[in-house]
Amino acid sequence: MEKQEIGWRFEESKSGDVDGLNNGDIDTFKSNHLLSLAKESAQNSLDAQVDKNQPVLLEFNSFYIPKKDFPDIDKFKEIINQQIKFWKITQNDKSAENFFRGAMEIINSEKIFCLRISDFNTTGLEGSRDGRDNILSNWWKLVRSKGVSDNDPLKGGSFGIGKHASFACSKLRTAFYSTKDVNGIESHQGVSILASYDTLEGKRTKGKGYYCNQQDFSCIEGPLHLDKEFNRTTPGTDVFIIGFVDEHRLKEEIFCSILSSFLLAIYNGNLKFKLNGEIIEKNNLKDIIDEYRSSVYADLDYKEIIEDYNLLEGNIDFKTYNFSIFEENDIILKVVLGPGLSRKIGMFRNNGMKIFDKSIRLSSDFAGILILKGDEVNKYFRKLENPKHDNWEPDRSDNPKEALKTINKLFDFIKDSLKELENITLPESENIEGINSLLDEEVKEEGVDPIEGIDFKPLKIRELNMPKNVRHKIRIPVGGGGTNKPGPYSIPPNPTPTPRPYPIPPNPTPIPGSNPNKNAIIKVIPEKIKIYQDKNGEYNLFFVLGEKSESIKCEIFIGGEEFNESVAIKKASIISNSGERELQFKENEIELGNIENNSLIHVKFKLKEDDNWALEVNFYDN
Repeated sequence: MEKQEIGWRFEESKSGDVDGLNNGDIDTFKSNHLLSLAKESAQNSLDAQVDKNQPVLLEFNSFYIPKKDFPDIDKFKEIINQQIKFWKITQNDKSAENFFRGAMEIINSEKIFCLRISDFNTTGLEGSRDGRDNILSNWWKLVRSKGVSDNDPLKGGSFGIGKHASFACSKLRTAFYSTKDVNGIESHQGVSILASYDTLEGKRTKGKGYYCNQQDFSCIEGPLHLDKEFNRTTPGTDVFIIGFVDEHRLKEEIFCSILSSFLLAIYNGNLKFKLNGEIIEKNNLKDIIDEYRSSVYADLDYKEIIEDYNLLEGNIDFKTYNFSIFEENDIILKVVLGPGLSRKIGMFRNNGMKIFDKSIRLSSDFAGILILKGDEVNKYFRKLENPKHDNWEPDRSDNPKEALKTINKLFDFIKDSLKELENITLPESENIEGINSLLDEEVKEEGVDPIEGIDFKPLKIRELNMPKNVRHKIRIPVGGGGTNKPGPYSIPPNPTPTPRPYPIPPNPTPIPGSNPNKNAIIKVIPEKIKIYQDKNGEYNLFFVLGEKSESIKCEIFIGGEEFNESVAIKKASIISNSGERELQFKENEIELGNIENNSLIHVKFKLKEDDNWALEVNFYDN
């Protein structure tokens, strides 16, 4: 057989059609690219596990390559240069041209940052030499196909859209695949997802190119040795991401992503993870979690990881509930109540991967994990997962109405279990709508006491206690017909600084000659209120109203000894079980809209100035 020439080749676009740089499959994973990369890599490796009695090892290793070691570097430079020339034609959007100029800077540098992802105790990618005759082989689905999936529904990965997570993590949109399968066959190939361009010969190309046997785009025999310190001796797959986007904080981000998505798989001994020589496995999982408790990675989202681990390890007093959907007890739920918990339920597949955290409306704080145990229930919900594997979407089912009904049936089971546990655990007097764990706990000046089993960094707390028997709403007249509004309740000069409780006005007296029912603003007195500044410098306002208010707004002030000073708000949002919603604001006023009575309301806002202030809040009903 005649030896083919090896190098980069982009397929010709004979129709002249143009592929732009914008790629929806890649853009899907840009918002949280490392989490997506960790999820896609780990689930594909777990699907290919050989020895079920031993964990799959997934290794992430960062390294630099000299530019001379980039395969066929001169041809790749030519391609990038032609891309720059081609995309100069754009006038209003220079994003493509800027991308390729940035790519040229990277490949012209002395060394290029890369990430290798390797798995062990796996089958490798079989079918690499079958070529186009076996389009359902794992090699072809991963490297050469688009939109092709024929996986066992019990398996997590399908080499579908998810494989584009690697390209979302590359500043060159380029990756190389190398494999040794269980039959000892070794192959490799490069893939670059860029845009169309005109070659030096004047031929227009499509946007996807390959480092391959140039005659027929087939893979190259033998392994790829980009990481000089790595040599594969056992079956498995290696993915090399070229121009990796994250050179800094790689450990913190990747570790957090792996633990967030695959804590259960690691805990069960099905997955072992290594990053630049550091290992996370079942045997040292406790030590890793203890590092998270000590706030080493305090700026990352680790709270749910600790809660999930506490439930798995039995560090907290939880209750287990079972439920049946397709088979007997094919759902397991572990839940615990306690102040300061995240109010989320981690939803796990049987393979140990978390799909998402489900928020549930409940008066008490809680945490929990739900595991899909049975084969049928895993098959069913696997088909409902979106490409990022972080939600269930009924419309992906052949019967969306039935799928929605099944999802709601599962969520109702969670709600009912939590309510039952709440009724068992809490005295009736404490089981009120929404706020005991937050507003009624004893708060000290320096912050709140740590909660057992949860790493809770003390925050600056300012509690505003309301006196009993105060009226919920007070009408305050505005005189003179002008535009002035009542400011915060006045505070008489006091040379001695004192803590500033929520000010209660005297009974307002109508201005002589005025109609008290006109030109008036209704001031709303909350039953309970607390405001604190978190570690990110954002203020969190929690309150409960005694009466429903249809169009309420709040004004934020800096408390002073003689007068209150207005502030400038930078952003504001309201937090609820359905998520976070931005609020309209102007200067120091936030529009809250319709507020139900006896419901805990959580408003988050940030000031333009980052100093720590003693803030005061007034509420008005429009």
